[in-house]
Amino acid sequence: MNWTQQIESYLLEGRGVSDAKGDQILQNSERNQAAFQQTLTDAFKTQFANQSGILDKLNGVFSNVIANPQGFSPTMLAALNTNNSEAVSKDFAHAKTAYQENCGCS
Repeated sequence: MNWTQQIESYLLEGRGVSDAKGDQILQNSERNQAAFQQTLTDAFKTQFANQSGILDKLNGVFSNVIANPQGFSPTMLAALNTNNSEAVSKDFAHAKTAYQENCGCS
């Protein structure tokens, strides 16, 4: 019987080709890998559940905001516009003064 036939007969008999050397090590390794994968699966399930809870709460809040936009009140909008106008005026005045000082113009 040649080597190939010997291997095929072992496989047909259900024996390992290496005559079961290291099978216990392999089984332990497979068990450890399965336990690790179960740990990862549990961790991902927990994390995803936490994230889903947060997203559900945010969706509840923002869905209402998007469906019923309020914007600024007229008083707040006027205050913001005034503040922006004053800021632009001050910036322009500073820029004009700096320009006049540097170019020698009046």
